[in-house]
Amino acid sequence: MIRTEQEYKKLKAKVEKQEQLLQEERKKLEEQGFTEQMIQIAIGFAENFHLNDKREVEEYERVMRGEFDPYTCKLGEIGTHLIKLRLWRGLTQSELANRMGVSNSQVSRDERYEYSGASMERIEQVLKALDIELMFAAPQIVEVAKGREEYASGQDEMAAAKQEKQAG
Repeated sequence: MIRTEQEYKKLKAKVEKQEQLLQEERKKLEEQGFTEQMIQIAIGFAENFHLNDKREVEEYERVMRGEFDPYTCKLGEIGTHLIKLRLWRGLTQSELANRMGVSNSQVSRDERYEYSGASMERIEQVLKALDIELMFAAPQIVEVAKGREEYASGQDEMAAAKQEKQAG
């Protein structure tokens, strides 16, 4: 995840260069008479890395435009959400550190590890520094057999068992 404007500019320039190089390589291979399948084999890995980088740049741009729900996130994604909130608020890591009364290196470390292992107190401290008074953690959803999605708490199974018990 892109965490600073500097990282964004660097990755955006890389994406533009990758795009140019991929187009040049594709053209060379086409001129040499390679089939589309052969070209895909030759440049497929590079294209995948390029697409991942491009998605990361696009995600950063969406966050900067505020195209996400700042007040709701999945519990397992709270770390990346806190970073998005900081970016959306237009704060640097240093500015956040000053608001929190911690060192710049502490915020940098927290973000590098996406707040993994952060205490609830630390998360609340970050939210307060970002002027977010209330945030909802959406329940985790897990995939189960046949593509059905259910809440991890198993509430659906419990309700069905209760109905069976009442019916029988």
